Amino acid sequence: MKPRGNTLDIIRLLACFMVVLMHSPLPSDNANGPYLAIIK
Repeated sequence: MKPRGNTLDIIRLLACFMVVLMHSPLPSDNANGPYLAIIK
C-alpha cells in the first residue's frame, strides 16, 4: 500500500477552519462573518 500524503488533510483542515470563521458572528450590525464585513 502507498503511504498516505498529508496534503489533502491540510487542505481539508483549512477548509473546515474557513467555514467556521465565515459563519462566526462579528460584533457589528450587518456582518455575517469577518471577511464578509470587510467586503461590504
